[in-house]
Amino acid sequence: VLVLWEKKRKKEKKKKKKKKKKKKKKKRKKEKKKKKKKKKKKKKKKKK
Repeated sequence: VLVLWEKKRKKEKKKKKKKKKKKKKKKRKKEKKKKKKKKKKKKKKKKK
């Protein structure tokens, strides 16, 4: 039973690490999108 439990813990740790990496990538993408949107808004204001 102990061996199985240890394996589960190891798997959970690996999953957590992967999730953290994915989150970082998503945050970067969102920042880029926000910057682009801001630029577009400015252009629209100029047209008006």
